[in-house]
Formats: sequence, structure tokens, C-alpha cells
Amino acid sequence: MNNFSAALNAYIEQVREWGQREVRRAGLEADRNGAPLPPDHPYFAAYVDFRRRHPVPADDGAMPEGPAVRMAAINEENAYWDRGMGVAAPGPGLPAPIVTAAGTPEQRERFLGPFRGTDIPRWGSFALTEPSGGSDTAAFRTRATRTDRGYLLNGAKCFIGNAARADWVLVQANLDPDKGRAGSGRFSSSVATAA
Repeated sequence: MNNFSAALNAYIEQVREWGQREVRRAGLEADRNGAPLPPDHPYFAAYVDFRRRHPVPADDGAMPEGPAVRMAAINEENAYWDRGMGVAAPGPGLPAPIVTAAGTPEQRERFLGPFRGTDIPRWGSFALTEPSGGSDTAAFRTRATRTDRGYLLNGAKCFIGNAARADWVLVQANLDPDKGRAGSGRFSSSVATAA
């Protein structure tokens, strides 16, 4: 038994029922096909509907657990049913906390706004890992160079979950290699393009 609040336990139970009924089945289908489910698969529309009816609890005081504890507990339950389907789930994904914490109000609205209240599956993606440097930001070779039209990104990324179906991608690049990690920056594109 856990020591979570009654409110968090009730939400985890909703996630458990969804996982048993839908997530496990979708994950097994993807495994049988040997490929991810396509973006237009009915599972993703059902997922968006489930999340609309059962939003992740906000910081409204109903749950004493902080947001990190809530998300860890919820993600643990999701992972039990099928970790791959959790990674493939529609939503802003890994870039959301970065944009929330470091973005301007305009950037938060531009990149996160389309995910609020939508009835259609939408994905975000985060291009962090590089073929030669992994996720060590000090070793990144992807460079961002300022131009009169914004920034020019030049480099290679790999292992970008949901990139093929993403509405936008947050790219981690190096502005100043001499500064190591302090020279790192993040750049968003509202349209993902394949290389």
C-alpha cells in the first residue's frame, strides 16, 4: 500500500482502469505489428478523450503531493500497462516543462496552447540526443548561429520520440561551444520536418 492521498489514489485507479482496458491492448497490437500505431489509430483519439474527461490533477490543493510525485505515480501506473504506449501518447511531451519554466507567455501560448482543449491527437517532441555525444549538452555539435532572420541550426539529432508525428519540436543546440553547458540553448519549430 502507498502513502498517497485519497485524491491521488482515486486518480491512479482511473488510470489503472484505462490501462487495463485500452493501453495494454494497444501496446500488444503495436508489438504484433512490429511498428508503432499510426497517428490516426482510434486509440489516440480515445486517449485524448480520456485525458479530457480525466485531466491530470493540477496544483489546486486537493492533493498534498507535489507535481513531480503526482507525475511519477501516474507514469509508473501507465508504464505497468505498456511503457511504449506511454511514450507514444499524444500531448506536448518532454518539452512542456521546459517551455513552461523558461518560455515567455507568448511562447507558452504558441507551443502549449494548441494542446489545451483539443479533440484531436497532437504531439510534441524533444530533439536532445546526438549520435556522437548522447545527451551531454557540453558535447553537443549541433550549433545555433544567430542570423538577421533568427537562428540557423546545423547538426544531427537521434532518438527523437514522436518526431515523425509531432506538431512541433524543441531542439537543444549549442550557441557558444566555448561555454560548455552554459552555451546551450533551446529552439522551437511549430512544424516538424524530416531530414
